[in-house]
Amino acid sequence: MKSTENPKKDDIVVYYAHNLRDIGHSGKFISEKEVSSKWASGPIFKHETFMCQYQYGDSVTYFEAIDPESAKKLIEKYKDINKSALQP
Repeated sequence: MKSTENPKKDDIVVYYAHNLRDIGHSGKFISEKEVSSKWASGPIFKHETFMCQYQYGDSVTYFEAIDPESAKKLIEKYKDINKSALQP
């Protein structure tokens, strides 16, 4: 993924802990003040960039979104990696 300092709608927001190594959360960029993200097993929320759980991180990096067709190809390519013992 390519990082950007000028995110556009639907780009990816990645939250990091203070050490900038551990990814804690991610979401979709809506505007300079708003992100859409899913919190654990709960619903999808629209919230201000840093109005989320502290453990998700205190720094963000923005990444350019990929097109839907490329996303589908990557999902298919790596589908077996994402399976867990809990999935049928």
